[in-house]
Amino acid sequence: MPIEDIFELAKVDVPETKEGEFLVRNIWMSVEPYMGGQMKSR
Repeated sequence: MPIEDIFELAKVDVPETKEGEFLVRNIWMSVEPYMGGQMKSR
């Protein structure tokens, strides 16, 4: 089971994008129970 101790809030420097690249800013992330089984099988 996920517990708070295994997560970390980190601030990092974001490099400038280069030609042909783009930057995506995620403001929401959902981790569904289904994903646990998918991660274990890898």
